[in-house]
This record gives sequence, structure tokens and C-alpha cells, in this order.
Amino acid sequence: ELYALFPKGPAKQAGKVAGLPETKRKGGY
Repeated sequence: ELYALFPKGPAKQAGKVAGLPETKRKGGY
């Protein structure tokens, strides 16, 4: 799912975002 939200972001970015809350994940990438 993370890859779907961040197709341009690398695996590292997806992993970092996964640890953050949804609020940050929605508009904090």
C-alpha cells in the first residue's frame, strides 16, 4: 500500500512514512 501512495518515493521513504501517523503520511511526504 505504501508503494501505491509513494510510487516515486524509494523504499526508505515508504518505510519512514509507515512509522509516522496517517496525518503526517497524508500530507507530510
